[in-house]
Parts: sequence; C-alpha cells; structure tokens
Amino acid sequence: VEVFVCNITDQSPPGMPPPVPRDGVDFILMVFVLSALAPSQHIPALMKLRRALKPGGMLCFRDYGLYDMSQMRSQNILSHRLCRREDGTLAYFFTPEYTSKIFESAGFKVIETSYCTVHLVNKKKQTDMYRIFVHGKFQ
Repeated sequence: VEVFVCNITDQSPPGMPPPVPRDGVDFILMVFVLSALAPSQHIPALMKLRRALKPGGMLCFRDYGLYDMSQMRSQNILSHRLCRREDGTLAYFFTPEYTSKIFESAGFKVIETSYCTVHLVNKKKQTDMYRIFVHGKFQ
C-alpha cells in the first residue's frame, strides 16, 4: 500500500507527466477537499482524479452539507453555498444532488450520495452542535 497526498489544483508543466499517472490508483479518499476550492474548480479537479483512478476503483467523499452549523455561523457569505473563513480559506456547502451532478460531469459513476447528520453534545458547556455532511461513493 502506498499512501500519498497531492494538490489536485496543480497544473503539470507542458511535457511533464502528471503527479499521479493515468489509472494509477485503486482508492481515493476525499475528506473536506472540494469545499476548500472555488466552485469553478470542482469539475476540473474531479476530472484529474477520475483519470488517476483505475477501472473499478473507488472514490469516497465527505464534505460539508448545505446548512451545516459552520455555514450558519459564517460572517462572510460570498453566495448561497459559499463562505470565506476568517483565515481566508473557502468553505463550500454541498447537496447530494449537486455532488452527484459534478461527479457525473467529471466522468464518475455515482454509487451513492446522501446527507449525514450528526448531533454532538458538549456536556461540560451544555451545548448542542448539529452538523450536516454529504457522503458519496463513486467509480
């Protein structure tokens, strides 16, 4: 097993091979990756990952869902689903429908997409936190 991290927004210089060869990986785990990219980068980034995934390989996805607690608290809203955090990074909030659409547009087969809601309780502070994520499996 070889595990590595790569920047899916990097452009390989002309004549240079991509950082991950075509059909070079069996499994991709994307956890809170696409939300940090501008929406215009979603499909191009996914197309790079699709080229890298071997036939029959699997990509598992988890990211912020629409109306997650972090979206509701955001002070810097750029659009209905896009916010800028205090540190300058982006946070995009997904729906299962949009997630399926962008993965299909990038050439993936959608196995499943769904919301995952989590209720966290901080007993010491007596606070409740309601988190909303989108999960997906794609080939």
